[in-house]
Amino acid sequence: TTLSSQSYGARFSGGYKPNDNFRAIYAAEFASQTDYADNPSTFSENYYLVEPGIKFSSLTAKIGYEVLSGDGTDAFQTPLATGHAFNGITDKFLTTPDDGLEDIYVKAAYSFAKVPLVEKISLAAAYHDFEADRGGADYGSEWST
Repeated sequence: TTLSSQSYGARFSGGYKPNDNFRAIYAAEFASQTDYADNPSTFSENYYLVEPGIKFSSLTAKIGYEVLSGDGTDAFQTPLATGHAFNGITDKFLTTPDDGLEDIYVKAAYSFAKVPLVEKISLAAAYHDFEADRGGADYGSEWST
């Protein structure tokens, strides 16, 4: 019961394609999480994401700002999520720290089409800068490929 919570949220994503080689893309998310049922904690935490980007031919580039809020005792949790796909591949944040998590990142990917013996090959890299949502403590940074 100490882990009981309820979450509600929304996601908006899309883009604008002025020509065949260029597309401006975006994603925005918001969710609210509160205690539920017999959970002895009383909390209300939020999650939000803003992620603009571009697709130019075979290149995709995005910048993002993602926050899982925390109040020092409780934080927005995503127990069924695949954390390393969003908050770095080192899996340091599979559980959101009590002071929350702020992730500012840059991602880029390039796809090579028509490679011999393979339908498509993609190369990707990302840089994440992590801080606490509450108090601003530096959690470090990460390069991933």
